Amino acid sequence: MKQFDELQSDFDEVQNENRKLTLDGQDGEIERREMTGRIAVLEESQRTLSADTTRIGRALRQGLAEIARLEELNDVLNSESSSRMAAINEENRALLSDLSN
Repeated sequence: MKQFDELQSDFDEVQNENRKLTLDGQDGEIERREMTGRIAVLEESQRTLSADTTRIGRALRQGLAEIARLEELNDVLNSESSSRMAAINEENRALLSDLSN
């Protein structure tokens, strides 16, 4: 009888350990699935950020090109404006000279 009780106790202990390990395994599987889901979300976020970076880089290059073009146009306009102002000043001097005489 004592031997049976010891065997029964060992059996119960093994069953308890088996249940615990089964539950731990299930918990591990749940955690693995959650992590897999998180990884998928993070990978999608990374792809989105990468695409955003590409779009922002393209927009920056286009903006810088537009700034360079506008600076060139501004330089041309300033040059033309200076030339026209010089011509107008010269014409005004001539008119004032004619009026003085």
